Amino acid sequence: HKVGLTAGEFVIVENYNGTGTASQNSDVYLFMGQADWAAKWSDRLSSRAAIGAYAFANQNAISTNLETFLNQNGTSAAGPGAPDFNPIIARGELTYKFDSAPLFQGPFPVTVGGEYANNPGASGSGMNEAYNIGLTLGDAKMKHNWQLSYHYKHIGSAAVWHGINDDDFGYNAKGGTGVAGHQIIASYHLYQPLTINLRYMLTEQIDAPPGVSSEQSRLFFDLLWVF
Repeated sequence: HKVGLTAGEFVIVENYNGTGTASQNSDVYLFMGQADWAAKWSDRLSSRAAIGAYAFANQNAISTNLETFLNQNGTSAAGPGAPDFNPIIARGELTYKFDSAPLFQGPFPVTVGGEYANNPGASGSGMNEAYNIGLTLGDAKMKHNWQLSYHYKHIGSAAVWHGINDDDFGYNAKGGTGVAGHQIIASYHLYQPLTINLRYMLTEQIDAPPGVSSEQSRLFFDLLWVF
């Protein structure tokens, strides 16, 4: 068993104004924390569970200009009328290693897992929850090995702040929140320093206006060189 604790801080925006009052010079910070527990139950079976949370300091001092610059889908955190963004996020996964698999060297891992987020600062909005469920076959850590994973994500517009969410998983050429859909990732470790990745996403707006199509497909191809 192994238990880990992680904490961090992000500086979101500096609001210094040489002629303003102390309240007008409220810089915006984001504080995060996570507790993680990894366990190996046998040579074949292992698990991992984690719970985390984050919260703003001076969230209301986020400007609408910053939200416009981010250009993402979701509920804005700017201004005194915005909901608080202080979500609690839980994650769990279970991995079982089989003896072998086609075109794979060594024990073959299969992982099932999920994530759930709930933002109490936006309770009652109907969009303060998010979840992610997935299945992963194999891993691409060793040369000539492969990995294939599938995930379904549902991210309410007020579940997490869109400013730090995945900006590729979205619709209308924007990422963020208020979006649901599928993601498939295929990876192959071609040479010792080189891995090929292919990612496909099929997404749509959760609450699309009547008669408006918000479905979007995206395909990403990248080469990862480790040195």
